[in-house]
Amino acid sequence: FQQRIEEIDDIANTTNYNRRLLLRGDYGDHYLYKNRPEGSSTVLSLSATSISSDGVYTLPVGFTGTVYVSGGQNIELRQEDSSTPLHDVYIVGPSGGNANIWLNGLNIENGNDASIIKFQGTDNHLTILGTNNINYLPRDDYNKAVINVGGGLTIEGTGTLNVKNTGIQSCAGIGTNQDEYTSPDITINSGTYNIEINNDGAAIGGSAKSTVGNITINGGTFYLKSHTGAGIGGTGVSFGDATPYRAKVSDTGAITIGKDAIISAESEWAAGIGTGCDHGYTQSITVSRFATISASSTHGETIGRGVSGTVGSTNLAWDDSSIDEEPSWALEKYYTPL
Repeated sequence: FQQRIEEIDDIANTTNYNRRLLLRGDYGDHYLYKNRPEGSSTVLSLSATSISSDGVYTLPVGFTGTVYVSGGQNIELRQEDSSTPLHDVYIVGPSGGNANIWLNGLNIENGNDASIIKFQGTDNHLTILGTNNINYLPRDDYNKAVINVGGGLTIEGTGTLNVKNTGIQSCAGIGTNQDEYTSPDITINSGTYNIEINNDGAAIGGSAKSTVGNITINGGTFYLKSHTGAGIGGTGVSFGDATPYRAKVSDTGAITIGKDAIISAESEWAAGIGTGCDHGYTQSITVSRFATISASSTHGETIGRGVSGTVGSTNLAWDDSSIDEEPSWALEKYYTPL
């Protein structure tokens, strides 16, 4: 019996397609559908509203205002007609954190300087279903992250999240606001992400003069672009010298890219993955040798530093798999030190 168990475990730990382990149980979505709300949908009123219990809720055509999730921990938000964007719509999680919010086909375009989705507290969870467009309309300044992760956020799902801001701004796509030094952790397990930030903020990470904690990408497909901020990591505007976790320095914790991540990260002045273009500090960068990475930077390192900054340590050949094969990306192709 024990020999048969060992044989089954061996098959589960080695069966792969294109270096992706298929039978270990950790390739798919880690928590998907764990606590998905059930039942018929409740159509919200046309203005700001508060949700106090678990369930599925629909934003009707013409909805405007803020959806306050004041109670309940398992909330799914849909849109009556996702072909037409809603304007001036904001979603705010519970003040105590521990939110479990599902986005299913939302299309929101806002023109005010406020996070379109704002989490608060810790232990928050966001699941992406369908195609979701969460965008800032062009204007001169945005200092708030499009999706503010609060005290910490885990994201996953089978859907797509599109975040775009082509104005002049200091905000991150997914991360912290400008001048916010709370250093929350960000974890993404699955899903597809298209994030474009035109100026200082990271696509995933910090806004100008802000800190983020550890950024862990276990899986998912990412198309990330910023101008002076990193695709994943630090912002383009810091404050002071690059000193580990010094007050008012744009710091990033440990950036870890797992084997199931497929990432295209692009920046002009920052690193594709790492620090922004200004003085900043990233604790460490660890990339699985089986991840699929295409990182680029015009003036900085592709993985590491922007035009300035400090990275504590870098491990670009982390082997988190028992597969004895060549890496799926070439180290010398994507890592070009200054």
